Amino acid sequence: MINRLAVNAGFQYQKGAGLIVLILLMVVTISTILLTNLAGRHKNTLQERQKTQFALMGIREALIGYAMANGRLPCPDVVASADGVQDLTGTSCSSAEGLVPWVDLGVGEFDAWGHGYNYRVTADFADTIDGTLCGVPVSGVSFELCSFGDITIRDAIGAIIDSLIPATVTSQGKNWVLIPPGPLPAVPDERENVDNDTDFVSRAQSTGVAGFDDQVVWLPLAILIGRMQDANKL
Repeated sequence: MINRLAVNAGFQYQKGAGLIVLILLMVVTISTILLTNLAGRHKNTLQERQKTQFALMGIREALIGYAMANGRLPCPDVVASADGVQDLTGTSCSSAEGLVPWVDLGVGEFDAWGHGYNYRVTADFADTIDGTLCGVPVSGVSFELCSFGDITIRDAIGAIIDSLIPATVTSQGKNWVLIPPGPLPAVPDERENVDNDTDFVSRAQSTGVAGFDDQVVWLPLAILIGRMQDANKL
């Protein structure tokens, strides 16, 4: 009788131990799957951001090339048309801010998330009038050596990173929202990048309530002027 009880107890112990091992194996397996998925998503996000950054730099280079060939920067493609072609009204841009005129520039239309790029330009650098009245204009060039852009880039605390910028291009990243007539982003720094003014924010990506994933590139004044001089346009 005692031996039978001992055998039963041993069996129950082994059964309980086996169940614990099975549960532990399930926990480890589920944890591994979750960690693998998280790592995969992080890798994909990083690749998407790298791809978009490469495209943004290509757009900046295309803007310079356009200016060298045409004596001015292109106007934005207004959101209402969204046909990839710049919009002018007479001799001036229809709007200082809109979408990248990707057809005119010969670049891609969308970022890695399938969203269009926001484009802001200083009006004097994109009109069809020679010069900006600051000096002696060059025929066929809408700006001069003494011309200044009106765009400012700030960091997370509002300090100026760069200023007097002729043009900027922004990807709203995965957190993209429709710009006019759609709602503005809830995050203040992201809202600053699509609120149709001359102030932009460029800072590290963050998550959470104040998540920020915009990617901003700008065309520094010195680079544009220098490249125009190299091309004997100024």
